[in-house]
Amino acid sequence: KKLTITYSKTPSKQQKKLISAKEDRVEPLFVKNLVTIPYKHQENVFDDFFRERLLPKRLSMNGPGIATADVNNDGLY
Repeated sequence: KKLTITYSKTPSKQQKKLISAKEDRVEPLFVKNLVTIPYKHQENVFDDFFRERLLPKRLSMNGPGIATADVNNDGLY
């Protein structure tokens, strides 16, 4: 399919600047993180099946928990 746009029929206040694909339009959303949190998770030794024999799988081997919050009230989590 071919799309034809006629700019002469467009009112001048609605004309937009064409953006080249080579131009940087926005800043990158993510950057390389060079700072790490000084924390390493250590799994505890716990036998789930000894305490509750009817569990379908081990629930204590899921790793560390992660929490999210909007701490600076900007609407992002």
